[in-house]
Amino acid sequence: MKQRIITGLILAVVLIPLLFVPKSVFYSVLAVFSLLAVRELVNMVSPKGHRLFGYFYTGLFTLAFYGVILFSYLGLLSPLYLLVVTMVSLVSGALFVVSGKFTYELLSRYYLSIIYVAIPFFALSLIRQTGLNMLFYLLMLAMLTDIFAYFVGVRFGKTKLAPTISPKKTVEGFIGGTVIAAIIATGFAFYVDLFPLSTVLEYSFVFLAGWLVAMSAQVGDLFASSMKRFYDIKDFSNLLPGHGGILDRLDSTMFASIVLALVILLGGGI
Repeated sequence: MKQRIITGLILAVVLIPLLFVPKSVFYSVLAVFSLLAVRELVNMVSPKGHRLFGYFYTGLFTLAFYGVILFSYLGLLSPLYLLVVTMVSLVSGALFVVSGKFTYELLSRYYLSIIYVAIPFFALSLIRQTGLNMLFYLLMLAMLTDIFAYFVGVRFGKTKLAPTISPKKTVEGFIGGTVIAAIIATGFAFYVDLFPLSTVLEYSFVFLAGWLVAMSAQVGDLFASSMKRFYDIKDFSNLLPGHGGILDRLDSTMFASIVLALVILLGGGI
């Protein structure tokens, strides 16, 4: 517990200032985090003797997909480059398979790992592009959902949510945590004028959108837990003593970022 608290304090000192750096620096930091995250997935899905080419393949194309999608969105690259990266990644992956560097099964796992990391990290960049308040809104939903789901579950939890994946999570905790987080986040959105709100219907929409994002955070956490349980590991890595790895800290935020980005895109806010 002491180690966990010390690591948490160090993380706060290091990561909180990163929220306020220029956008270009923020994108660069996410690129580094994406490499650390995909390395954790390679370690999880492949045997030790096959990891070197896995690191190279997943690292290269995670950066490529993240960078091309981001730069295309920012208007710095043509979206056609996404097609180029997709074709090159598939052809090079096939070459690795036929040359015996890794199996077709490993290629499938590596490709899913690339998607699992690159898309959410782009969504985080896209949300940051809208402004700091939107990023705070996302982090608030992800963290408060986890906190209140725990306390509501401890106090009122009776019905297991996913007993084979995460035995301690309950339906009551899931509902209570997501609803409370959505209420608080809606209040924050109103206070900072995050969305143009003028009618009861619009307030209701923001609450429902926040609830959807909060629920997706819980789904992200459960999905990460299911992967760890399948591969029989406790944490994705020991990079952060007492806290696990990058993915252990960002699993819920990654899923929530995708849903929030979709909500904003469909609402015409980006």
